[in-house]
Amino acid sequence: MAEEKGKEIALRPAPAKATAYRHLDFAKRFRDASDDSGLVPQLNKGRLMWFKHHLEKDFNIEVTKETVRKWMAGEVIPRNEKMRALAELLKVDEGWLAFGISADTGISARASALQSGAATVLAGFMQLNGANIAIPEAGSPDDFAGFYVILNGKMRKICAAPSEMLNRDEYRLYIPNRYSDCIVTTVLHTGPLEIEILKLPHDMIAQFGRTRGPAMEMEIVRSGAQWAVEGNILPRVRDVTTDLA
Repeated sequence: MAEEKGKEIALRPAPAKATAYRHLDFAKRFRDASDDSGLVPQLNKGRLMWFKHHLEKDFNIEVTKETVRKWMAGEVIPRNEKMRALAELLKVDEGWLAFGISADTGISARASALQSGAATVLAGFMQLNGANIAIPEAGSPDDFAGFYVILNGKMRKICAAPSEMLNRDEYRLYIPNRYSDCIVTTVLHTGPLEIEILKLPHDMIAQFGRTRGPAMEMEIVRSGAQWAVEGNILPRVRDVTTDLA
């Protein structure tokens, strides 16, 4: 039936779009870890503000209370550095918090996974600069080393110590115990497409490294534009074919 001329037609408002809760598994892990931490306030008693405050204070990450609420509800999931920071605040494994993967309590498995990435990056830079690379066979006495490289006519054994970001200004390094005949390096992933390569002097490893199973742990911190361990500046690698010769 045609509407009468001049008669207003009431427009029915569109139904509100339902909120999609697509990350409920993460939200449950996030809430459970918060409940168990002993530091995080209870729900409705300052929990959202606690996370906002500590992310800004401890990691220089700015978020809103609404963002934290969405994490808790499973509406969205934190990405990259935010996930790492939350895991650090809650003292839980990042893989478990993000994906529900059980944390590996052995340092060897974690360090090996990180080392493969560090060694690949470093070997790639050397190959781009014309160096010849060889990878030790699995199970060989030297398979703890990242790779061999021929520099200035001599074969060198390069150990790419994996690094784990603790926060923007601090990393934990995992250095194989049998490092004495290696040139020890580490690759810091400092941004989406940014890395820094450092050389780790043997005397600093011996003085500041802590033995844990098959590897040694050592923390390094940002010192201005450089990186240091206990106030000792680490050499930065600017040319992989000369600085590591």
